[in-house]
Amino acid sequence: MNNQFTDSVSEAIQAAFAEAQRRNQTQVTENHLLWAFLQDPQGYFNSILSNLGSKPQTLLREVEHNLEHLATFSGGGAQPPTPSRDLQSRIADAQNIAQSWKDSYTSSDHFLMSYWKNGGEPFSSWKKSTSISYKQLEEQIKHIRGDRHMDSPSAESNLQ
Repeated sequence: MNNQFTDSVSEAIQAAFAEAQRRNQTQVTENHLLWAFLQDPQGYFNSILSNLGSKPQTLLREVEHNLEHLATFSGGGAQPPTPSRDLQSRIADAQNIAQSWKDSYTSSDHFLMSYWKNGGEPFSSWKKSTSISYKQLEEQIKHIRGDRHMDSPSAESNLQ
């Protein structure tokens, strides 16, 4: 399986772990990663959503509300947070999408497709409110990409 991520994805994963740690949470969930992707209003992840006429800032508020209600630990000597099962699923699914698209690196759009297929709450409810189909999302991504593939860590930065 492909374990290579674009720079944007690597940064988002690091930010997700840092946010879980900052919040004293024991696990990093798919919502921590989604939160990290949504932090950059000019990023590729947000630009895809914006181009489809959706409101990523609404989703960001819902994700932040979700993160506020996750279990936390208190006291000293806490272990660093570990990836949750839903985060591991999202990563594996994004990597499978990258592989099926013949990309060498897993990028933000692969994660967005993965969330669209199998994302939990609050993404699932937000997605329904947009009325955007999986096929429309895939067509938008292919339109933005043209004939380019994710073949380097910086490939994503050329699409914005």
